[in-house]
Amino acid sequence: MSNRSRSRRQSGMGGTGRQSGYRRESSPSQQASPAVGPGFKLRLMIAGAIVLFSLISFLNTNQVNPITGKSERVSLSVNEEIQLGVSYRSQMGRLSGDREAQDRLNWLGERLVQTLENHAAAQNGINPYRFEFHLLADRQQVNAFALPGGQIFITEGLFRQLPYDDQVAAVLAHEMGHVIERHGAKQMTKQGLIQGVTGAAGVLGGDANSSRTAAAIGNMVTMRYSREAEFEADNWAVDLCKMARYDPQAMISVLELLKQVSGGASPPEFFSTHPSSDNRIDNIRRRLGIEGSHSNNSNRNIPQQPQTRPNFRLN
Repeated sequence: MSNRSRSRRQSGMGGTGRQSGYRRESSPSQQASPAVGPGFKLRLMIAGAIVLFSLISFLNTNQVNPITGKSERVSLSVNEEIQLGVSYRSQMGRLSGDREAQDRLNWLGERLVQTLENHAAAQNGINPYRFEFHLLADRQQVNAFALPGGQIFITEGLFRQLPYDDQVAAVLAHEMGHVIERHGAKQMTKQGLIQGVTGAAGVLGGDANSSRTAAAIGNMVTMRYSREAEFEADNWAVDLCKMARYDPQAMISVLELLKQVSGGASPPEFFSTHPSSDNRIDNIRRRLGIEGSHSNNSNRNIPQQPQTRPNFRLN
């Protein structure tokens, strides 16, 4: 054999050398080993510990609702809810200077609160919340919302589009429903669990994309909970209005108004924190035992004149 031939064999040139090189590049064991190495096992242990801690914390938050008597998973006590709402109420916006409008709001709210307390007492329950009703000076936003513990807000932008007491009462009763069902506190408790699980997924994935994907999934789960809470609050709007002798169908006219204000410019229902107005109207009609579509003149039972108020006092 010539020196040239020996040199070719030693240097790995030729068919055998090329095949050997191909096997080294595609060896599955060599490529997969980093994924199951010590780093991955450590991340798996940390992720498991985070999920376990989050789940145990969530399962240890069981409380009985003082008004409904239902067993619920809430991490805050009622007093903590009240303190939280009071501490944040001044940050919700500038209050309206319209004293007559604020007096009207207070009178309607007090009547609903008295109705709730009578209802709770009849069910061997108690209303522990200190409800307060605030008219915000914002005329651009059409909105109403509640903080945990009983702080309820409505903007002038919405209030001035509701000429009838039944309509305003329906909005206030809806927001009271969120407080009664402790939706804010439940949301905080559930978010703690979701954040724990998504945080564990981010640790397990080991990169920023895994964390973002897990957070997006967690956000969709949380939004679904909020949508269901809206139906519960609507049910309270119907029930409290009926007990307080307001027209329970007034909430339907409010939802029709919100449809007109939005002009249909809303995201698809699945990605919204609120169900569509049509679905909420259908839910209210079922609650009232009304047959037919929501489009059948839902405003017909709204009084044509505002109800009279005895000097804005609750008798």
